[in-house]
Amino acid sequence: MAATPVVVATAAAMAAAVAATVGAATAAAASHKVVSRAKIPDMVVSLLSSKRGIPMHNPQGSANPRNAVTPNLPATSLPASPLPASPQAATAATTVAADALQAAAVVADARVALVAGATGLVGREILARLLADKSYSAVHCVGRRSPQEAHPKLVIHLTDNFADFEAPAVDEVFIALGTTIKVAGSQQAFRAVDFDAVLAVARSARAAGARRLGIVSAMGADTKSSVFYNRVKGEMESAVSRLAYDSVVLARPSLLSGDRSALGQARRSAEKFAATTMRLLRPLTPANYRAIAAADVAAALVRTLQNTPSGQRVLLSGEMQPR
Repeated sequence: MAATPVVVATAAAMAAAVAATVGAATAAAASHKVVSRAKIPDMVVSLLSSKRGIPMHNPQGSANPRNAVTPNLPATSLPASPLPASPQAATAATTVAADALQAAAVVADARVALVAGATGLVGREILARLLADKSYSAVHCVGRRSPQEAHPKLVIHLTDNFADFEAPAVDEVFIALGTTIKVAGSQQAFRAVDFDAVLAVARSARAAGARRLGIVSAMGADTKSSVFYNRVKGEMESAVSRLAYDSVVLARPSLLSGDRSALGQARRSAEKFAATTMRLLRPLTPANYRAIAAADVAAALVRTLQNTPSGQRVLLSGEMQPR
């Protein structure tokens, strides 16, 4: 049976309206606003109902079925361009509408992430993974230096003072800020990075709407530790845990291994000695105390945060080692 002009017009109108919805969803993603997948059909219906004079097909033939869209103007107010009254045209238009709706849902589900410390050993690995992940529509990074990567999804924020940083609207935040007392020059300068800067970024991102937080901490983090380094790490973990994130993942790696020279950083002599010793004693060393590649820490942190919708999780170094 041949499709009526009304049905064809309806299918074509749906295609046009859903295309407009895709545009709206894409614009929302570009501005880093979250659009729920569940709202996409309502957006289409809303757009259709706003198209005055476009009749909706009513299979029951009732004058005003429940939840029907009933524009007041007659079908003669449709666009002047002819619409072929054929089943093929109706099917093609409906297919376009379905494909556009699916595309809009994908755009709506796209996430936006923030990475702090993207020029460090673990931070650069986190950044690379997020940029390669198609489920992220944009990745922001904040730090004192620009990362080496260039990518259309990457947005760079440079700052010398993390306390003044205002995070953009994001869904997830990954923080890989850290130094050593030797590099920082004093305990106070070390704390300014590993506690103050980390907390400042976490607070700013939470205020901007972030719901999930992943942080690179350190093995031995403990608020009651007699070791200053471990105590600061523990205090940082305690502070970020009180920021009302839906989920928090804290990675506690052992000695990190990676190519610091590629980052323009000098190889730390203590790390070099420890890495050599650990490599020789690896078969006898418990998993939590073995040196771990920065890429493995990044992979475990990203994966775990994506799969932890709520609550807090601590990743020990042994858990992050490849199987």
